[in-house]
Amino acid sequence: MQKKVLNSPRLAGLKEKRQQVRRKKYIYFFFLIVLVLIIFSFLLRWDKLNIQSIEISGTKVLAKSLIENNIKKNLSGNYLFFIPRTNFLFYPKNNIETELKSEFSRVKKVNLNNRSLNTLKVEIQEYEGKYLWCGQIKPILVTEEQNCFFVDDEGYIFDKAPYFSGEVYVKFYGALSGDNILGSYFLKDKFIDLMNFNHALELIGIKPTYFSKNEEGDIYVGLTTKGMSTSSPEIIFKADADFIKIADNIDTVFNTEPLKNILREKYASILYVDLRFGNKVYYKLR
Repeated sequence: MQKKVLNSPRLAGLKEKRQQVRRKKYIYFFFLIVLVLIIFSFLLRWDKLNIQSIEISGTKVLAKSLIENNIKKNLSGNYLFFIPRTNFLFYPKNNIETELKSEFSRVKKVNLNNRSLNTLKVEIQEYEGKYLWCGQIKPILVTEEQNCFFVDDEGYIFDKAPYFSGEVYVKFYGALSGDNILGSYFLKDKFIDLMNFNHALELIGIKPTYFSKNEEGDIYVGLTTKGMSTSSPEIIFKADADFIKIADNIDTVFNTEPLKNILREKYASILYVDLRFGNKVYYKLR
């Protein structure tokens, strides 16, 4: 049995009025959303809520102007066409930190602070050049001009270095941990121990000027030439040795005759002191 559908001009009119009311509500709601977005957009662009200046501190070598230009590039433009990237709530903090480290190899840490709303304070911590890495193979004379790179106190290579004459920096030679020079490490797992060893040598009166590691796993430590024209006397030991024990052995050997007298009277005649063979010590004179 089919139900009869009531369809009269009066019901049709009521239905039409309901649809008109619904359409008006949609239109009002749409304009309300647009109005809210416009107000929100103006509010987001209000100068008091946007970064107007950049203050940079902590730089020692890097030019502040270069860092500021990089940050301004990240602050330009908008999100979703209407949210300014300079707004203190939405500025691209992570992008700025990542790009500064990527663009400037000297940048170690970046600290961003925008508590003043209008000013973005940028604190830069640079890697500090403590040593030099000057190639995988040591030249015959390490005094000649070389292309060297700065190394920090953990063996991290971060920037090209100018030429330094003499023994201003301790130099390193040998293979690196990465494919590229910048961003690589020299003896990453043992570098700190090696530098503690370097300090121990200095305490007993021995001044290293370079460390060279060959493919066989031997480390050659060049000592100061003391202004002589000859090549540096060298100490040789295994890279996997106990550096503390090696330092103790060197202290003992260099304070025992005949090396004690040779160091005092004939330093220039020393070619090398070899500690690669357990408790046995070999040395050779020129």
